[in-house]
Amino acid sequence: MFEKIKSQAKITVMRNYKYFFWLIFLYEILSSLIIRIFGFRFSTDYSPFIAVIIIALLVVVKFVLLPVIVVIFFRTGICILERKTVSVNDTVRFLTGNKVLRIMAVNFVPTLVNLSYSLLRCFKAAFNSSMLYYVIASALLITEYYTEYKFFICNYNLARLSSGTKEIITFSLGTMKHKLSDYIKYELSFILWYLIILIVEFIGLYFLNLINIDAMQLRFITSSAFGVMFFFLPYKLFSNLLYAEYLTNNTNNELIH
Repeated sequence: MFEKIKSQAKITVMRNYKYFFWLIFLYEILSSLIIRIFGFRFSTDYSPFIAVIIIALLVVVKFVLLPVIVVIFFRTGICILERKTVSVNDTVRFLTGNKVLRIMAVNFVPTLVNLSYSLLRCFKAAFNSSMLYYVIASALLITEYYTEYKFFICNYNLARLSSGTKEIITFSLGTMKHKLSDYIKYELSFILWYLIILIVEFIGLYFLNLINIDAMQLRFITSSAFGVMFFFLPYKLFSNLLYAEYLTNNTNNELIH
């Protein structure tokens, strides 16, 4: 099943890459911005005003912009699957009303857990490499993975505007129950891609170091795994869409409209 999903995702993304490129481009720019924000590490060298601006920017990017881009990606993918016209006007209409607030609400818990883990890594030095840091980091990493698993089909149903916020979350929690092993198998099916990304990043950073270029000065390139993410991310997101569609259509739970 997973190979069929991934095969369809690969073909569809390749044929319609022009619709996804700008979404992925914007997503990677924002991701590199987050790396820059964490690079500040909330240093005491900055005034309280600058610190507030940095934190506000982090919140907007993590809790609003990135989740909105993912849902728009799903919305675009659904339009392509249903052979509907993909247009900017349709996207703008989709985001009118309280849609952005709903996206924020549905993604709040997964984003908060992810942010907590990222912040912990920023303050690793404060733990003096003690075992406590690794215990907390492991707990947060497991919690992040489990939260992503339980909320897996939320954004798909948000993109379909299938129901209210509470109903979408409840439906995802119920549908994903007892499917952890399948979800792990699904994620592991991408392990070759993850290895490629690690190898490319290692080689890229190694050569940057050889020519004395600070990787932080090339955040956009390094955060996109030297361009690999422009191929992998749309492929992975579209696979997620197809898997979420399969789970939604093959469950005993009922999504209240």
